[in-house]
Amino acid sequence: MKVDGGQPVALDSCEIVRDLDRSVLTGAVHQGQAYRFPVGSRVTLLCETGVLFEGRAVAEDQVLDLMSSEDDEQLPGEGGVETI
Repeated sequence: MKVDGGQPVALDSCEIVRDLDRSVLTGAVHQGQAYRFPVGSRVTLLCETGVLFEGRAVAEDQVLDLMSSEDDEQLPGEGGVETI
């Protein structure tokens, strides 16, 4: 994962909650502890083959995908969960 174009950080795990109109990255864990995102930062989740998710931190523990409205503060309460 990269935050605002910084150096890559290896996550232990995270979840991507997918809904029809948006996706949210949440539950990020780094070195056994909850990872806190700087609110407003751009977050890119990477894998060996490319970008898995790209979004903007809307809270210290939630990143809204860039395809969603950045003004929308209603985060999904239900939807599919993908554990990475």
